[in-house]
Amino acid sequence: MSASHPSHTASTPDTDAVVPDQSGTAGDELRFLDAGPGDSSKKRRKSQRTCLVTRAIKSPDQMVRFVLSPDGTVTPDVKAVLPGRGVWVTATRTAVDEAVSRKLFSRGFKTQCVTPSDLGATLDDILARFAFGALSMARASGDAISGLAKVDALIRSNEAALVLDASDASDDGFRKICQAVRFVEAMEGEPPRIFRSFTGIELASSAIRKNDPDEGGFVTHLALRRSGSSRSALQRINRLIAYRDLLPVDVNHKKRSNTPKTGTRSGSPARPAKKDR
Repeated sequence: MSASHPSHTASTPDTDAVVPDQSGTAGDELRFLDAGPGDSSKKRRKSQRTCLVTRAIKSPDQMVRFVLSPDGTVTPDVKAVLPGRGVWVTATRTAVDEAVSRKLFSRGFKTQCVTPSDLGATLDDILARFAFGALSMARASGDAISGLAKVDALIRSNEAALVLDASDASDDGFRKICQAVRFVEAMEGEPPRIFRSFTGIELASSAIRKNDPDEGGFVTHLALRRSGSSRSALQRINRLIAYRDLLPVDVNHKKRSNTPKTGTRSGSPARPAKKDR
């Protein structure tokens, strides 16, 4: 698998000795390269990894694996299944961009490699596709719902785990969502996190049927139900949220969560605010 975007050749690997991260437990081995797909046991999947950028030792769930394609191009391996030995980076856009700018992949792979300058944006696209694809499946199973009235009812029933409110929607519906969350807080329930970081077009990409006339190509409110079957969708959307370093809304102050960082290709053009659906 090779990237089709413009790329540049990373500098010669750094020959300085690597100092082990002191945050690891006794016996931890600081190695940037994993053993590849041949080491695919449950023990390997649960073992900790060392970040190429920060040298912090973390769970693979908090990181992203990268491998070299046959032509030596650094390629994201989100599912950690691609052949060859891989290096791991903390799963944030900041960390990936730093690995690119500091030309760390050559050091990690111990060979010169081609690192696309837009690697961070490419990974953002992949994570967004996985996240909204999982949301589409959740909507098909009834674990995710859209529409102000349905989302409001789900929140007030204390069954909502996550609410995505379109960043370019009107504020009227947003106020109602905040009221519902405050109701759950007053009842000492478990209020959902709310994000206003995705556009209505992005949320509509999770439609069960593309170009659904009921969606109108724009979704203003979407909520995930708190259930075991929605776990996969929650994990994938949370991974995208963490990668973009997004912040939830503070409903008591009605502050919007931050928008995606500039340079992400998955960001959609701004549209006039739509009435709530």
